[in-house]
Amino acid sequence: MTNISGDHVKVHFRINVDEDGWPPASVESLRAVDLGDGTVRLAISSSWTGGCGHSSMR
Repeated sequence: MTNISGDHVKVHFRINVDEDGWPPASVESLRAVDLGDGTVRLAISSSWTGGCGHSSMR
């Protein structure tokens, strides 16, 4: 997690790239709001990281 400003952060997810090089990135960074209790609320949906969406996560 990287602090952007105030309570806004970027959460970084590692992505498994297959032998053909797909998807074309090994990390996806998503904007989130740090809720201050060890959880964040994603501000946008993931393009590549399965199981992540507009919800709180630890």
